[in-house]
Order: sequence, then structure tokens, then C-alpha cells
Amino acid sequence: MMLTLLDDCAFSGDEPFIGQQKPPVPGVHNSQGAGSPGREKVLNPECWPQIEAYVKDIVGHFHHDPRIQIWDLYNEPGKSGVFVGAPKGMAYDTRLEFYALSLMVNVFAWAREVSPVQPLTVAAWHVPDRSDCREAFTHPIDVAALHLSDVTSFHAYVDAREQRQIVSRLSAFQRPVLCTEWLARHVGSDMADTLSFFKEKDVACYHWGLVQGKTQT
Repeated sequence: MMLTLLDDCAFSGDEPFIGQQKPPVPGVHNSQGAGSPGREKVLNPECWPQIEAYVKDIVGHFHHDPRIQIWDLYNEPGKSGVFVGAPKGMAYDTRLEFYALSLMVNVFAWAREVSPVQPLTVAAWHVPDRSDCREAFTHPIDVAALHLSDVTSFHAYVDAREQRQIVSRLSAFQRPVLCTEWLARHVGSDMADTLSFFKEKDVACYHWGLVQGKTQT
């Protein structure tokens, strides 16, 4: 498996908390998604020693475990959208991207200090225009993630034509390529064309959203 340690996709707008969780909001995608460790801690470097201890504990404990194929250290760092009780896509805090970038760089360093045998990655995810991917992954977070990763991973909800453009650029890193978010039929990212292309180019692909239940993804 590929384990993900941190995640800024906190679409509920809530900080994570212990105890009975809220029920989903009917019809709202990922309505109770909470971040890890939560955006307030990302924005507060005084909390980062806790994150460092967490990363080193988990990666250090499993650093030779053959069940772990890859460490996906931080899902969509800087992602600030809120889906519940606010206009869709509203920014949580304009400082989040700045702090998330710095935290991500530290997380790579902390993980490497415990010498895992598995590769480390953070997926590039900023695709500003689904119909023209020439500006994909030019955001500073993506640039840093692509250079720090041992294997190249990315998210792209685009059709096969645009996937081809993206993969062509990412192949320049000369590393294995993994697309860890991609299926979105409503924007032309479908099984038949995209899976055929990934097979042609030897690109691994993952699904995380095959769930109809609390997360509503």
C-alpha cells in the first residue's frame, strides 16, 4: 500500500477532533473531510515538532516493512477549499500555501532521517486549466514536490489528450510515474481512454474514491 501521512483537504472547514464525528451533509462531496494534522497546526510552526515526531515515528517504525510500497508524505499541500457553510472553493487562509510549502520540505527531511527503504513522494496537483495543461504543476509547491520526490506522482482530472501532455513533461525526471487521482467522467477523464493511455506509457494509477458512504466520494 501507499500510506499518506498529511493532508490539507479539509473540506468541512473543521479542525480534526477526537470523539463522535459529524454526519455527512447530504449531497455535498466530502462534506466532513478533515485535514491531517489540521490547517491550524500547519499555520503554526510551534506545533511542527509534534508533526516531526509523528512522521519519524510512523515512517521509522515501518521503514523496512514490505507491505509499504511508497510513502505519500503530504496530500495536496496548501489546498484551502471549504465545501460546507461557505461558497465552494473559498480560501481557508491565504497564508496556508506559504506554510504548507515550508512544512512539506521539512517533512521530506524528517522522513529521510529515519532511512526508509521505500521511496518518498508528494503529488503535484495544481492544474489551473483542464483544457490546456501547459501551466500544470508550475506552482511553487508542485515544483518543490517534483524535485524532492523519489518517484513522480501527480493528480490530474483531465482527458487522455491532456494526460498525454502532462506525462510527456513529467517523463523528463526519468523516474517512475504514478497518477494518484484521475477519474472524473464529467470532465472527460474516463476509464477506456485514460487506462489505455496509462498502460501505453507504463504509468501506475491509483483510486481513492470508490466509496459511497460517509465521505461521499
